[in-house]
Amino acid sequence: MIPWKFFWNNLRLRPSRTLLTILSIAGGVAAVVAVLQSTAATRSELAALHQTLASRVAMEIVASDASAFLVEDLPPVAAEPGVQAAIPIFRVFSKLVADGGDARGIAIGVDLEQYRVVRDFNFVSGRMCAEKGEVCLEANVAESLGVAIGDEVRLGARGLPWLLPKTVVGILKPLGIGAVEETASMFLTLADAATLGKAPRKATALQIVLQPETDADSIATKIRAQLPDHLVLTHAASAAHLSQPTEDIINVGLHSAAALAVVAAIFIVINTFQISVAERQRQLALLRIVGATTDQVRASMYREAFVLGAIGTIVGIVLGAFGSRFLAQGMEDIFGFTSVTVASIRPHAILAGLVFGPLVTLVSVWYPARTACDAPPLAVLRSAVAPRRGVPLRISFGTGVMFLLAAMLMFGCAYMEIFAEGTSVVGFGLVLFAGTSCLPSLIRPFSSLVYGVISRRFPLESRLGQRQLLDNFGRTSLTAAVLFVVSAASVSIGNTTLLITQDVQSWLDRTLTADFLLRASRPRVDMSESDPLPDELEIQLATISGIAAIDRMTFSLSSINGIVATLMVRQLTEYDDLPIDLVEGDPVEVRQALLAGDAVIGSVLAHRLGCKPHETVRIEVSGISHSVRVAGVAREYTAGGLMIIMDRAAAQQLFPIQPAQVYGIRCHQAATEDVGTSLRTIAREQGLIFQSLSDLRELVRGMISGLTNRLWLILVLALVIAGFAIVNTLTMNVIEQTRHLGVLRVVGMSRLQVFRMFLFQAFVLGLLALLPGMIVGVFVAFLITISFRGVADHGVAFAVHPMLLACYLSSGLLLCLLAATLPAIRAGRLKPLEAIHEE
Repeated sequence: MIPWKFFWNNLRLRPSRTLLTILSIAGGVAAVVAVLQSTAATRSELAALHQTLASRVAMEIVASDASAFLVEDLPPVAAEPGVQAAIPIFRVFSKLVADGGDARGIAIGVDLEQYRVVRDFNFVSGRMCAEKGEVCLEANVAESLGVAIGDEVRLGARGLPWLLPKTVVGILKPLGIGAVEETASMFLTLADAATLGKAPRKATALQIVLQPETDADSIATKIRAQLPDHLVLTHAASAAHLSQPTEDIINVGLHSAAALAVVAAIFIVINTFQISVAERQRQLALLRIVGATTDQVRASMYREAFVLGAIGTIVGIVLGAFGSRFLAQGMEDIFGFTSVTVASIRPHAILAGLVFGPLVTLVSVWYPARTACDAPPLAVLRSAVAPRRGVPLRISFGTGVMFLLAAMLMFGCAYMEIFAEGTSVVGFGLVLFAGTSCLPSLIRPFSSLVYGVISRRFPLESRLGQRQLLDNFGRTSLTAAVLFVVSAASVSIGNTTLLITQDVQSWLDRTLTADFLLRASRPRVDMSESDPLPDELEIQLATISGIAAIDRMTFSLSSINGIVATLMVRQLTEYDDLPIDLVEGDPVEVRQALLAGDAVIGSVLAHRLGCKPHETVRIEVSGISHSVRVAGVAREYTAGGLMIIMDRAAAQQLFPIQPAQVYGIRCHQAATEDVGTSLRTIAREQGLIFQSLSDLRELVRGMISGLTNRLWLILVLALVIAGFAIVNTLTMNVIEQTRHLGVLRVVGMSRLQVFRMFLFQAFVLGLLALLPGMIVGVFVAFLITISFRGVADHGVAFAVHPMLLACYLSSGLLLCLLAATLPAIRAGRLKPLEAIHEE
């Protein structure tokens, strides 16, 4: 057995090599841990989002014509196995009048004790309404009207010629999903709400809550079989479903980042140990000559790899834990999370690091150790045997073609939505492996081409540099593969990100035409928490001269053919040009259809529904549903693209539309500054959020700039990591060619020529990997834009960003040259006689 002292002396005599090996392992482990930590934190955030937004109501029974129906007509749904509760409710759009003013909203008639199964709420004061003439108010409504327990209010509804007096017995505050989905402002008994809606003893819906782990489809089939002809079973709307497209984007991004981290880390560690073992081939040959067996030599190398791997793993886990905070901050900036969970340590991420580091280290050292021990010791000492090429080029190229065909199959599956999320990520990885397999076939012709140009000015440096790269073909291939993988992945992600941000910017320019915006609160992604603007705002705005038009916008949670969506109503009569980014439909015809009561739907929603213009869909808002014709399909990013757009006046004829939540104010050009000053004053007095178009554009521009800046930082960091491979390769070239360089120096080669020779090697290696990597990266970006149909069915117009490619190529080459500086200086400082003696 080779003693441990020999191992420690070996590490001590090569401190730079030891440190570089540890840092390479630590970098790979840190990448894996950081990505897994951030992935887990993001998934926790998504789980919390679902827990907050997910409705407990699985389905509802309503009348086919959206009218009220007799409760006696309902089948015994509550007795069905798997049904936790079946609660009849009556919804009616009402007007609440008090001494402090009036308010409009949904009144719900329901047994509040039963209703706790559906919604969480706390009573601020008072009790539940249980008798005729009693009402409970939502806390914000009671506060805005100055109503307290015991006060008398009056309720009215459409078609009711008088106001009904009610006594306030409770003030409640909805929690969780109740604060998001339910637009109710007041709660009554079922009988009182039915009277208010001029439908005594009737209900507008039966809400059904299922027990956990229950098959909703089988229950729905049983219930439908018992329903009379005038009743239908529908899936209840849930705000949680609106975040699904955004979650799809996040999940694909997380999976891609994890795949990239693992692949890059494996290549870096393999490259490190391939070079580390090759550097000591002569030392290992001497050990075998003096009596060490091949098993002893391999065991010594495995021990060394295990120790270095353990140290690198520990360092990488620590770095990864801190790195996850950086990635989590990036996700917070990009996706709008307000509290990304990163404080706690994720056990599975730590475990993955503990397994990944030693495992990849031992796997990486196995092949070089076997190769080194198989080579004849005397042949190694005579330097008569060049490193083996490994896999023949024809087999490598054929393997690359097979990988490419498999990648096309994966992207085809993603395009046809066959496990789209997984197949797109697998296709992305297969394209990288295909390029990596084909890359060795380019080394000889490409290096001959580039060195042919360089040799016109520097013939000696060119010939010697090319010879070293080709003589060490395996190491050159592996180094180029690391750079290629990093470049292809970075360019594809970068180009796709820039395409999406530009598409968002174009959509914003097309749809946001107001000069100023007024809103009462900042909305969530589903827009469901937007507060209505105060009624007195209309009076104040009427006094401002210079306002040309006001677009009163309201967002309501709705469902369309059973799919959850957001209904946005706008005053389209105020626009000559339609402020909608249409994908399908003629703008003039669509405008006329919208004014007549039709709707425009987002492209994501149209894709999920399989719906085309001129088809009819059924839209439900607050339990009231109508059949509506689709006038066109629009590019829409609000609410994850699950958006329905209607004209305000037309929508009010069909659905209970809430008061305006956003005012889009357009001004006469000469009065823009004065109107803006007046609106700022009103916003301060009313506690409203004021935004000018320039402010909003600056906000979006800042978000996009923050995203692209972080993107550039990630791309540069990826190149820096790949720079380790350049340092390894060129350092090994210096070590292996020590005697050869000494002879050249003796016969007259200057230090400057040696320095240039290694810089040219780095330049050629950089071009060899970066150019194919950029080409493959652009190709993958194209495949991503055409295959990611589940997020934006309209597709993002593909374009190549020359500035991205130029900056990336120049940065990559610069980092390659910087990485070559240390080995080049080391080669230049070799003393000729000592170099010859060392060999």
